Amino acid sequence: MALRAFVHLLTGAHRSSSASLKNRPNSADLLFSHILLIFRPVLRGLPRLSVVHLTRGEVMNRHPVRFWWSILPAFLLLFLTALPAAAQEGALSGTVTDAQSGVGLSAVQVEVLRADGSVVAGGFSGAGGTYRIQAITAGTYAVTFSLPGWTLTEDASVTIASGQTASLSVTMAERSFSLNPITVTTSRRVEKALEAPAAIEVVTREDIMERPTVTPIDHVKEKAGVDFMPTGLQSNATVVRGFNNVFSGSTLMMTDFRIARVPSLRVNISWFNPTTSSDIERAEIVLGPGSAMYGPNAANGVIHFITRSPIDDPGMDFALSSGIRQQKSFSQEAGILTPGGFAPATFTQGSTDEITWQLEGRLAFKTDNDKFGVKLSGSYFTGLDYGYIDPVEKEQQSIALACQALDYDPTSAPCFNFSGDLAPGDSELLRNRVDN
Repeated sequence: MALRAFVHLLTGAHRSSSASLKNRPNSADLLFSHILLIFRPVLRGLPRLSVVHLTRGEVMNRHPVRFWWSILPAFLLLFLTALPAAAQEGALSGTVTDAQSGVGLSAVQVEVLRADGSVVAGGFSGAGGTYRIQAITAGTYAVTFSLPGWTLTEDASVTIASGQTASLSVTMAERSFSLNPITVTTSRRVEKALEAPAAIEVVTREDIMERPTVTPIDHVKEKAGVDFMPTGLQSNATVVRGFNNVFSGSTLMMTDFRIARVPSLRVNISWFNPTTSSDIERAEIVLGPGSAMYGPNAANGVIHFITRSPIDDPGMDFALSSGIRQQKSFSQEAGILTPGGFAPATFTQGSTDEITWQLEGRLAFKTDNDKFGVKLSGSYFTGLDYGYIDPVEKEQQSIALACQALDYDPTSAPCFNFSGDLAPGDSELLRNRVDN
């Protein structure tokens, strides 16, 4: 019915036009005349409609004012139906600048993300660092700013309102990348890692500062070619290129070109190394035989810790870290005497959370002429390595306590557990057994 009324509206306007007002058509009249000619086949197919067959000359001779008034309600209806969809969307604009200089950054990729990480909309900043993203559905999103050579910046909660423009301006810090670090371990001289005659892995100072560890060897355990086998909170067995065992000494460990192992046993006890993470400048791992430079003890490779110089890096650093170690535990109920004899202790297995914490620091001084420097570093660590109670041992302890309560009577059931092979007069030997 709406389509039929619209067609009658158009045709009726052309029928009732005055013949006395015949003006020359403008460009708009020509445009709408072409539209009517295109839709003439559709109008012919409608049932029970009286459609006037219009030629181009007849349409051009119609009154232009009546024609505009006839189609204006139809365009107004289309405009009003499009308004709700446009009102549900908003926009985001702002500026991206350098954190140090305040200059606008161009070509920064700006992405509007949903909670699941999918991209809603995106764009790039212009020459002055300004950006504008339109057609964003109303809601709360996360906005990320990324540019190669700069740190990734994110705002986790940005609200976009319907029909409004939200403002978000951020600053980005420049980031440096170490693509070819300087090493000294492979050839015992300063050279770039790509120029070294053997494969080498480097742990930078930035990596050491970002990772809390119990021992310095924890910084290299995830590097390529390193075989790390933990045996406790601090204890471990670490080698390069395999063949790991508890007392492996095929990998040479050094600190500032000094051997950091037990020389008499050729055993690497890394947790005995007094070097702390706050004093390490970098760590270098040579993945290959180093006997030509370091002798027969470096058959599999070298792990070298290089510490910070007090002349180049004076000052004071302290670090405090803590954690929780969850372990199994046993609870005991002491044995008791019953009419039928002695009831042994009962044990219940559970779990416990043990708190571990570590304090380490570094203090370094230098003279004004940079000719002499001294430093002091140390750490303190405490924690429960393994909590295990032997059930058999605890049962014997409860029986011994019951025997003591009965004044070491060899005829009692608890004391008979210790005096079965003793002579009746060996009371002193029974007492020693129970007390121990």
